[in-house]
This record gives sequence, C-alpha cells and structure tokens, in this order.
Amino acid sequence: MNMGISPLTYTPWSGTRMGRLKNVLRIVFEEAKIRVTVWSLIIILITYLLVYINAFYQAVRPAPIEKYGYVSTIGNLYLYMMLLSAYLAFNIISRDLKNGSIILYLSRPITRIEYIVSKFLAVCFHLSLITIVPLLLVYIIDIASLPQSSKFITEASKLLLPLIGSALLMVILFGSVTIMLSSLTKDGKWASAGVFGVFLIGGFIAEIVGSALNNNYAYLFYLWNSVIIVVINMFGMRISPRSPPWYHLPWYYGLSIIIGAIVLSFSVVYWRFLRREGIVA
Repeated sequence: MNMGISPLTYTPWSGTRMGRLKNVLRIVFEEAKIRVTVWSLIIILITYLLVYINAFYQAVRPAPIEKYGYVSTIGNLYLYMMLLSAYLAFNIISRDLKNGSIILYLSRPITRIEYIVSKFLAVCFHLSLITIVPLLLVYIIDIASLPQSSKFITEASKLLLPLIGSALLMVILFGSVTIMLSSLTKDGKWASAGVFGVFLIGGFIAEIVGSALNNNYAYLFYLWNSVIIVVINMFGMRISPRSPPWYHLPWYYGLSIIIGAIVLSFSVVYWRFLRREGIVA
C-alpha cells in the first residue's frame, strides 16, 4: 500500500487553484485506493473476513439481536480495528515523511491542515468499512426478520442512533490515534507498534495497575473498557451486579478518557506537524 506521492511520477502543479473541499476529497480518494501488495492483501482480507463472518453470524441467529448482541458485536470490533489501524499507521503519514512526499504535497496548493484532515478522513473511511458498514448490515437484516408490528419496529428504531454513535466514536478514536502515531516517525514499523502499545499493551498495564491498587478508575485507561462503558450506556442496558466493578462507574468517566485520547492525539499532531518548524523533522 503506497500512500505517498512518488517522486518519480510527480509533476509540478500548474493551473487554477482548487477549492479546499476538492483538495481534501482528492487526497482522500487517492488514499482510499489501496495499492495491493502480498502482505497488504493478506492483512486486509483476514481483517475484513473476520468482521463480516462475525456480522453474518449475528445476523442469521434464530432470534433477533437485542441490545446485548449489538454491544457484544461492537466490543469484538476493537481487535479488528486495532489490526487495521496498525496497518494504516505504517503508511498514512510515516511513508510521506520517509520518502519526502510530504514536501511534494505541500508544494501544491494545499495547506497543512487540509493535508492532515484528508489523511484523517482516509483512515476513517477504511475503519468505517469494518465498523459502520457491517453493523448497519446486521441491523438491516435484523429489522427484516422482525414481525411487521409497529411495536417491534419502534423498539428496533431506538437502537439505530446508539449503533451509529458507538461506531463513529470508535472510528474517531482509532483514526485520531493512528494519525498521531504515524506522524511521529518516518519508520512505519514503530507507528504500527505504537498502535498495539496504545490499544493493547497500555490496556494490560491499566488492568495490572487497577488490580494492584484496587482502583476501579485505573481500568478505564484501557480504552476498550472505556468504550464498553459508554456503549452500554448509549444502548440503555442494565448492568448486572455480577459485572466487574468498573462497569458501574459513571459513563461520562469513560467518555472523558476517550475524548481526552482524541484531543491528545490531535494536539500531538499539531505540535509535531502543523507547527512551522516541525514539518519533516
């Protein structure tokens, strides 16, 4: 997957300056086209296959999926999003920094903010394909299997907003962290490793600290735990007394951790990339 402009095929821009929206959409479109290599094909096919097999299994269950089924499905997407984010982080900005494509990008009529926004939207596009799209497919099949009763339809319609909201929250979270890590290094391997560090290893550390200190709040620094707390409350589920203690923490604590991670990610991108002296360092 080559996400940079090739210096061999690059030609200086000439002509009329395009609008900001066209600039952004053009880069998003280019980044959305995956240049297939053997490894990229394997990673993408496995990730998408696992996601859609899980979605198909949920959709063909004998009984219509209830709130728990959707929350469980969203929770399972955490692993797949982590795998795809690690792959995207390897290329999305790191490769531009490594091969100097970023200089070629900025020599065209495009601002740094437009560049970052377009890269972020491209990452969100790929992440949406394994979150929003399969979840909506499950929902549509689920609705079609319900009895044609206004009561069932009304109850099912109440699940759509939390379903989309949960998926968007995860896409923005993973997208922002992916962009941040990819902007920090020219070596894509470190960016990919950073994704696992933030979403997996960091989670294990939070679990260990929470258990050692007997502090429920520490568990929320495992982003998966924060996501689950927020999603459970978005769907209005009752929390079982047998659930882990941190499940009973107010949902806005989990949301605060997620928003904090998103804000921190974009702040790092600003410090690393958007400030005048930090473009290609």
